[in-house]
Amino acid sequence: MLNDKDLLQNNSFSYKKADERDGKLFKVASTQQRPLNAVELANMFSSLQCNNVGVALCIGFSEVVEDMDTKKFILDGKKLAFYQSATLSDIYRENGIPTTTGLEAHVIKVKESPFSDKLMANLIMFLNPVSISNLQNAVVSSYKKDHIDSLKELIKMVEDYSEKGLKLLIRKNWFNEPPVSNWSHK
Repeated sequence: MLNDKDLLQNNSFSYKKADERDGKLFKVASTQQRPLNAVELANMFSSLQCNNVGVALCIGFSEVVEDMDTKKFILDGKKLAFYQSATLSDIYRENGIPTTTGLEAHVIKVKESPFSDKLMANLIMFLNPVSISNLQNAVVSSYKKDHIDSLKELIKMVEDYSEKGLKLLIRKNWFNEPPVSNWSHK
């Protein structure tokens, strides 16, 4: 039956004539129907949690940041992290798995920032490579093409956001010295 549907790879792998097999090598349609395995779930979960932390940090930082360019950057990060959390949660729900709630409910309003705008922007920037790494791990552990495509799109979004952040840090001349908190200057 698998052979009739061209799903069976019965030829030994060879680099010769590999171009003739385009689209047939490792072709297994049944993997698109199966539930997620523990490795796939774990890798997507770390990305989901990273974005939940990102949403909470962006909400908190956007309340106290003084520089309007930095505020816009952080608010864009909040939108991105929320979108990514929602996308990953949708994948979980499609597979009948409950997801965690966000951490933004635990953000407490404050009147004065304990951190400099520079430190807040850098903290958000530090999450970007973590997010990309988590998403890449989810890509390589997934067997579902639609999930892989979604995850790759999420990676591209983080890369674009990170580029905007780098331009902000350069424009603000915030690469001359490491960021410090406001209280360390008092």
